[in-house]
Amino acid sequence: ISNYPMFLPYGISDFGILFNNSNIYIYSYNTTEFIGEININNLQLSNEYCNTNSITFQLNTFLLINSNNPQLYFLQNVLELNLSSNTYFFADNIWNSTYPSYNLSNDVFGNGELAQYQNRYFYGYVDNKIYNLSFPLTVYLITNITENNSYPEVQFGYSLNGENIIWYDNVTIEVPGNYYMIVSPYISPNEFASASLVIGGPGYGSCVYINNVNLNLSLYFLYNYNNIDL
Repeated sequence: ISNYPMFLPYGISDFGILFNNSNIYIYSYNTTEFIGEININNLQLSNEYCNTNSITFQLNTFLLINSNNPQLYFLQNVLELNLSSNTYFFADNIWNSTYPSYNLSNDVFGNGELAQYQNRYFYGYVDNKIYNLSFPLTVYLITNITENNSYPEVQFGYSLNGENIIWYDNVTIEVPGNYYMIVSPYISPNEFASASLVIGGPGYGSCVYINNVNLNLSLYFLYNYNNIDL
């Protein structure tokens, strides 16, 4: 990562598109779980372009609920580091990405609440557990889909040792239908779905300027060969 202001998220993504020997292939798959592994050996921020000492690592995925009126949701499982206070914590967001409404209704229930950003309602929660920050740091962000009274439940969690998972927010979306997280370059003429583990600012369109960093990012999904379409 170079010394450049990050006005767009930076990291690794799967859009369901493969480039190989000048050929383009498209693929799609669905799963019930994504894991983002973050290994940070060193990290230094600068206020030169962005007036912040915080940085986020975001596991971003899409949930599709197939029903008479299919719904597409954007899920964000977030690790935020504050280099001023040398602390870190976890937060999550859920956005409605269904064309053309893009607004979340009151059918989402978890530890958080609805909020508004640029005329769009979304669900948000900030966990109250705060950790002391030191490097090296390894964190696993885990987003899992399960069932709660026949409705999809989004489980936002993390692990600090790769073994024990802390589920800090379980969010039920009371929309009936078949559901799964999906990666596909085409869902409808106005919709696609990806999975990514990216670096960004501390929210609400903010940026972050990285002065020096040594880290590794890895993205995993729970594999079910019956749900792969290559």
